[in-house]
Amino acid sequence: MSLATSDPFASPAGPEKTAARHRRVASLRVREVRDRLTSTSGTRPAFDYELLRQYAQNRLSGAWERNCG
Repeated sequence: MSLATSDPFASPAGPEKTAARHRRVASLRVREVRDRLTSTSGTRPAFDYELLRQYAQNRLSGAWERNCG
């Protein structure tokens, strides 16, 4: 028995490796599309969170200037 067939953690060779890579890429694409579809703005959730953070930061900094100025 060869090492590749006896080791269950060995990476697949040949067409199996290519099929695994295609599944991984397809999974990433599905995840990205699903994130965009569930987003209210049509962008990635990380961008939505960053935009919200910047908005909140600007509101807080503007409130501070109005109260102290």
